[in-house]
Amino acid sequence: MEEMEPKKGLLSSMTPGQVFALGLGGGVMVLCTIGFLILLPMVLGGSGFNFGKGQSADSVKTVDAAQVSNTGSGPKISDIAKGIGLDYDKFKSCVESKKYADKVQADEDEVQAAGGQGTPFLVVMGPKGQTVPIKGAYPAEIINGVIQKMLGQKVTVANLPVEEKVSVRSIDPKKEPIVGNANAKISLIEYSDFECPFCKRFHATMQQVMAANGDNVRWVYRHFPLDSLHQKARTEALASECAGEQGKFWEFTNSVFEVTPSNDGMDITL
Repeated sequence: MEEMEPKKGLLSSMTPGQVFALGLGGGVMVLCTIGFLILLPMVLGGSGFNFGKGQSADSVKTVDAAQVSNTGSGPKISDIAKGIGLDYDKFKSCVESKKYADKVQADEDEVQAAGGQGTPFLVVMGPKGQTVPIKGAYPAEIINGVIQKMLGQKVTVANLPVEEKVSVRSIDPKKEPIVGNANAKISLIEYSDFECPFCKRFHATMQQVMAANGDNVRWVYRHFPLDSLHQKARTEALASECAGEQGKFWEFTNSVFEVTPSNDGMDITL
């Protein structure tokens, strides 16, 4: 009976250099796997998307001073409030009480139901209730083209966003501060985030659109804070509504977008 030699393992048949190379490669693969598992939820939860749909006002994701660093490279919202002439004590009390948490959450729920996943999200609503959703910071000529088409005017821009039925509430001038002609044929309903850099750029675009279209358009701003990306945006949304309570929603909104460095750069200390 022939005695059989025990089979050698893979490592025992390799040179020291080969063993080192194998170990190094394995280590890199392990690190890559760990990194992927860490980044995956960040990508799913925060690349311009917001999946936090359906929270109640009690669980609203308002960020308080204790949860994030209030300071930032940008100006303070308290200075903006004082600069536009708000009664600061009333403003501060309003923001801290989260008085408009339900309003902000309702805006967010509405845009998500309409298919919004990122900011800015604009709905152009025509005189017959037809809607064209515009997803992203499109240039003014695209939005102007959509408006011209709805008004039956000559359109010179190609590849415009197409009409698509989305369910959003119409503008009520008695309940929402608007820019433009209160009785305009075309409504521009924007859902936005105060700390989004694309929204900052788009705010200037919307001002150009309003200037170009005169009495044909009216513009309303609604809230879509992307909490997974911008932890200060919801507090700023509440602050804008508190400014609106004193008749200065747009003064506050314009001021924030004018000076914000975006990406949580504002100082939300009150």
